[in-house]
Amino acid sequence: MDCLRNLIFFCSGNFNIEFPLLKELKIEDCPKLKEFISKSRTESGMHTLFNEKVVVPSLETMIISKLSNVKMIFHTNLPPNSFQYLRKLRVLRCEILKNLFPASIAKHLLQLEDLSISDCGVEEIVSEGKGVEDQPVRFEFPKVSSLEVTSLKELKCFYKGQYTIVWPMLKKLTTDGSASLMMMDLEDVRLMQERKGNGKAVLVVEEVFPNLEQLELRHLSVEDQFPPNLFHHVKVLKLDGGFGDGYPIFPFLRRICNPESLDLKFFSFRDGLPCKGDVGTPSRIKNLNLGYLTNLQRMWRKDSELGHILSNLQTLTIDWCDDLINIGASSLSFKNLTTLKVSCCKMMTNLVTPLVVESLVQLTTMEVFGCDRMTEIVAHVGDYRQTIVFGKLKCLELRYLQSLTNFCRGSYTFDFPCLEEVVVEECPKLKIFSDGVLSTPQLQSVKQGGFDKKECWAGDLNTTIQQLCIEKDLTISDTSPELEIWQRDPREILELQNITQMEFYKCSSLKYIFTSSMLLSLKQLQWIVVKKCNIMEQVIREDEEDATTHEFTFPKLSFVKMKACSNLTNFYLGSPALEFPKLSDIAIVGCPKMMALTSSISRTSEKVIEEQNVENNTATFFYDKVVLPKLKHLILSSINIRKIWHHPSSSFLRQVCVERCHNLKYLFPSSLVKDLVKLKGLEIKDCNMMEQVIFTDGLDAGDPERNHTIFSKLECLSLKDLPKLTSFCFQNYSEFPCLTNLSLKNCPLLKTVISKSVSGDEPQIHRPTQTNDSAVLNEKIQNCDSLEEIIELQGLIANESQSTSATQSIVPEIVTTTFLFPLVTHLGLGKLPRLNMHNTQWPSLKEMEVIECSKAQIFGDVEISNQQPLFCVNEDTFPVLQELTLKTSDMMKGICDGQLSLQCFPNLLLLNLQFFPETSTTLPYSFIRSLPKLQKLFINNASISEIVRSEGLSHKEKHTSAFSQLKELSLSELPELTLKTLSEGLINEERHTSACYQLEALRLSQLPELTLKTLEPFLLSFKNLLSMEVSRCHGFINLMACSKATSLTQLERLSIADCELIEEIISCEGEDLQGSIVFHKLKYLKLSHLPSLASFSLAHHSLEFPVLQMVIVTECPKMKNFCHGELSTPRLEQMHLTRDEDGELQWEGDLNTTIKHMFGEMNVQNSSGQGY
Repeated sequence: MDCLRNLIFFCSGNFNIEFPLLKELKIEDCPKLKEFISKSRTESGMHTLFNEKVVVPSLETMIISKLSNVKMIFHTNLPPNSFQYLRKLRVLRCEILKNLFPASIAKHLLQLEDLSISDCGVEEIVSEGKGVEDQPVRFEFPKVSSLEVTSLKELKCFYKGQYTIVWPMLKKLTTDGSASLMMMDLEDVRLMQERKGNGKAVLVVEEVFPNLEQLELRHLSVEDQFPPNLFHHVKVLKLDGGFGDGYPIFPFLRRICNPESLDLKFFSFRDGLPCKGDVGTPSRIKNLNLGYLTNLQRMWRKDSELGHILSNLQTLTIDWCDDLINIGASSLSFKNLTTLKVSCCKMMTNLVTPLVVESLVQLTTMEVFGCDRMTEIVAHVGDYRQTIVFGKLKCLELRYLQSLTNFCRGSYTFDFPCLEEVVVEECPKLKIFSDGVLSTPQLQSVKQGGFDKKECWAGDLNTTIQQLCIEKDLTISDTSPELEIWQRDPREILELQNITQMEFYKCSSLKYIFTSSMLLSLKQLQWIVVKKCNIMEQVIREDEEDATTHEFTFPKLSFVKMKACSNLTNFYLGSPALEFPKLSDIAIVGCPKMMALTSSISRTSEKVIEEQNVENNTATFFYDKVVLPKLKHLILSSINIRKIWHHPSSSFLRQVCVERCHNLKYLFPSSLVKDLVKLKGLEIKDCNMMEQVIFTDGLDAGDPERNHTIFSKLECLSLKDLPKLTSFCFQNYSEFPCLTNLSLKNCPLLKTVISKSVSGDEPQIHRPTQTNDSAVLNEKIQNCDSLEEIIELQGLIANESQSTSATQSIVPEIVTTTFLFPLVTHLGLGKLPRLNMHNTQWPSLKEMEVIECSKAQIFGDVEISNQQPLFCVNEDTFPVLQELTLKTSDMMKGICDGQLSLQCFPNLLLLNLQFFPETSTTLPYSFIRSLPKLQKLFINNASISEIVRSEGLSHKEKHTSAFSQLKELSLSELPELTLKTLSEGLINEERHTSACYQLEALRLSQLPELTLKTLEPFLLSFKNLLSMEVSRCHGFINLMACSKATSLTQLERLSIADCELIEEIISCEGEDLQGSIVFHKLKYLKLSHLPSLASFSLAHHSLEFPVLQMVIVTECPKMKNFCHGELSTPRLEQMHLTRDEDGELQWEGDLNTTIKHMFGEMNVQNSSGQGY
C-alpha cells in the first residue's frame, strides 16, 4: 500500500482477518492510517497498526514508512509468536511512533536478519508491556546480521527495565548520535541497571558484537565517547561528521578499532586530516574513501604523521572535496597504493606532482572524473629532467574534465610500460596527451567512453588524442590559430564533417559563422555555443550568390546557446526554411538586439530598418519557416522580443524560462496552449510589460480554447517581478492537475492566479471540493499587493429567489466551497495584504510561513463579512501541520482576536514568531492552548511584555499548562520582557513547578530587561534542561549560586557569549559549601566575548566535570584562570580539547594551566583585539 493519503483503516468491523500466505508487506506514505483493522469506522483506537484482529503467520518482510498517525506497530496483547518468521523489518519516518515492539514480541524474533529504524519519534526500542519481569530480561537476536538505528532524536533507552542483550551474528551496524547513547562501558551499564528506567545504554557492547565487520557512525562529534577497543573486530569503518570541525580521526581509531577500510564523509578539516602527535605502529588501513570534506585544501601537513599511519594504503578514493587543491606531497602513504580515484573536486587544478609519482610504484588504476578546474594530471613544477615512470599502471580514465589540456603541460618524458587501457570522455580542451617524449608500448586503442565505447587509434597516444579533438570538438577565439583559417575558408579545417561540438568565444572579427551552403558539411554537429562575439550579427547567413529555395537541415544539432553577443539579431538570416529535427535545447541570454531566431528579411532591408530606426513590431521569435519538432527546453533572457510564438512549434516542450524581456506582453497565444501537453516547468521573471501569461488574441468569448485551459503536466509555476501582470490568463477555467510548486513574488497587480468556475444549477453547500490543482506540494507567494485569491470563485451566490423560498429570508444564501489541497507540504505567503484563502483544507501541509499578510486576523473560526480572516480554521484545516512561522507587525491581532478550537493545530511542533515590534502585546492563551503538541517555541524581535496573557483566565486554566510538551525555547530581541514576566509565563508559582517541565534547550539573546544579578530563580525550574545558550544579555553578573548550580542535573551544553557585565558563571559569595560542586553531565562549555569575566568561579571550592569533553574560550581578556579551587576534568585531559577561535587545539596539562598560558600569551602579544 503506497501513497494512499486518505486511508485510515485497511478494513473496519468486529471480525478477525488472516493472511496465511502473506510473506511481504509494505505500507508507505499513508499519513492518516491509524490501524490495520479497526472495530468501527468512528473509534480511533490506540493508533496501533497490528492488534489481535489481524493474523499474518508467515510474514517475512515488513517495511513501514511515513505513517504519521501510528503510535505503535505491535499491540502489547499480541501472542508472542505472532511474527516469529519475520526476517526483515524496516521502519522509517513515523514521527509519533513511541516504540518499535513490546518485549514479548522482541524475545521471539529468532529469524530476524535485517532490522532498521530511522527518523522516528521512538523513545525506546522495546517497551515493557504488561507483566514486567522483576529479573533482568535477556534479549537475543541470533540471526540479525544488519542493524540500523539512526535519527531517533527522542530515543532515551533500549528498554526501561533491567536487561541483557546480545547480537551474535551482527556484521553491519549503522548508528548515529541518537544511538551513541547505547554504547557504554560496563561500569555505566551497572549504574543503569541499578537505576531502573533511567539508564541511557541501548546496546551494551562487551561481547555483544563478537562478529561485527562493518560499522557506520553518522553525525559523529567530539562529544561522542567510546570505550577503548570497542570494535576490535571491525574491518570496515564509515564515519559521518555532519560537517563537524576538526575531529581527531586517527586518535579515535587507535582507541576503538583498527579497520582495513575507512570512509570519512561530511567533515570539516581546516588544515589536513588531523593526526597531530599520533605516532606508533602503522594502522592496517588499506582502503581510504574521502567524501564531502569541506575546508580540506591539502591532505598532508609537513609535520604530519599521516604518511606513516597510512603506509599500508592500497586504494584511495576522493569524492566531492571541493576545497582540495591536490592530494599532497607525502610519498610514504603511496608506496603500496594500487588504485587512485578522484572525482568532483572543483578546486583541484592538478592531481599529483612528479615527486609523488615516483612513489606510485604499485599503482595499476587511475580514474579522474568531473574536476572542472583540473588542467593537468601531473603538475608542471619547472625543470624536471628525470623520466616519470608509471611502472605498473594498466588503466587510465579521464572523464568529464572540462579544463584538462594535457596530462602534463611540461615537456617531461613519460613512460607507461604496462598501460593497456585509456578512456577519454568529455574532455573538450584536451588537445594532446603530453608535449614531451611519451612511451606506451602496450597501448593499442583509446576508448571514447559513452554507451557505445567507441575505440580509436592513430598509431600513438598523442596523435590519437589530437585526432579525437579534431573530430569531435572545435573551439575558436581571437587567440586561436583556427580563427584565421575559418575566416579564409572554414572547409580547410581538417575533418570538418566529423565535428560534433563547436564553441566561438570572443571572436571580435566574425559577423557570422556559417553560410547556408556550409551546412552540408556539418552533418555531425550536435552542439554549438557562441559567447561574447560582439560584432556577430547572425550565426548562419544565406549565400548571396547562391540563393535557393530548398530547405536546409541540421540533422543532429541538439543544443544551441548564444550569450552576451551585443550585435546579434538572428540565429539564421535567409529565405529558405530551416529544419532542426533533433534540436531540444535553446538558450539565448544577453543578446539585446535579437528579435527572432530566424528572419527572411534581406540584409539590405534589415540595414534600411536599422538606419531609419524603425522597429519591427510584427517580428515573432519562432518564425513560421523554422521547424523545431523536438524542442524541450527554452531559455530566453535579456533579448528584444515582442512575440515568441505565432503558431504551434513543438509538442515536446517541457521547460520554459523567460526573464528580462521587457517588450514581451504575453508568453503564449491561447491557440498554442493545447499543444503544451508535456510542459512541466514555467518560469517568468523580471518582464516589465508582461500583462498575461496566456493571451486570447482573436478568440471569441464562447470559444472553448478561451474558456477552458488545461496544463496537464505542469509541475512548477514561478512568476516573479512582473509589475504589470494582472492575471495568468483571461480564461474562465484553467486546470493544473499536476502542479507541485507554485511561486509568486513581486506581482503587485495580480489579483487571481487560478480562475476556476464552480457554478452550476445545484451548487453543493458546505461540501469539500477537491481542486483540479490538487497535486501542489509547495507554494511560496510574496509581495503581490493586489492578490486577493489564489483560486477565484465564480457563481457561488445562489439565485436570490431560490434562497428566499428556501430560507424564508431576503438575504441571499452564501454557498461555502471548501478547496482541498491534498498534497501540499509547504506553503509560504509573503506581503499579500489583500489575499483571501477562502475555506481551504491542507491535509498534508507540514510547513507554513506567513509574512506580513495584513488581514485583520490570520486565523479565525468563522468568516465575518467585514473582517474575514486569512484562514478560516477548524480541526480539518491543518491536521498534520508541524511547523508554523508568522512574521507580522501586529501579532496579537494577527494570530487571533477570538477563541480557537483546541483541535485547530493538533500536531504543531514548532511555532516561530518574528517581527512585531510596533505595539506591546502578549500571546493569547486561546491560541497557545490550541497547540497541544508544541515542542519548539521561537519568539524574535517583539514588543512582548509577557509570554502568555493570563488575565481573565479561570482558576483551572491558570493551573493548566499550555507548554506541557515544550522542549525547546528561544527568546531574542524582546526589549520589554522582564525576568518576572518571563517566570510568570513559564512557572506556576503556586505549585513551585515549571509549566515547561520537559524543556531541554533554552536560548536567551538580547533581553535588556533581564536586569537582576542572577538568572537563578528562572533556571532552577527546568530540571530536564540539556542545553542552555545565553548571549547579549547585559543585565546580570552571574548565572546562579554555587549551591544551586548542581540542580541542573541533566545539563550537557552551556554557552555564554557577549554579556558585558558577567564576572563569573557561578557565584559562591556568602555560601558555606561542603564538598565539591559537580556538573555530572556537562560535556560542552563555551565562554565567548565576555569582557568582565574573571573566572568560571571566583570561590575556592572544588569543581568536578566528570564528562566534560570540549571547552572553547574566546575573547575573555580578564580571565586569568578557570577557577580558584581544585578542578577535575578527566575526559578533557584525555581529549585535549581546549580551543582558540581559529580551531587550534591547545593544552598545557590541565584546564587551569591552559587558561593561564593563553592569558599570558595575550598580554605578551598585546593583541587585545584578537580572540584567544
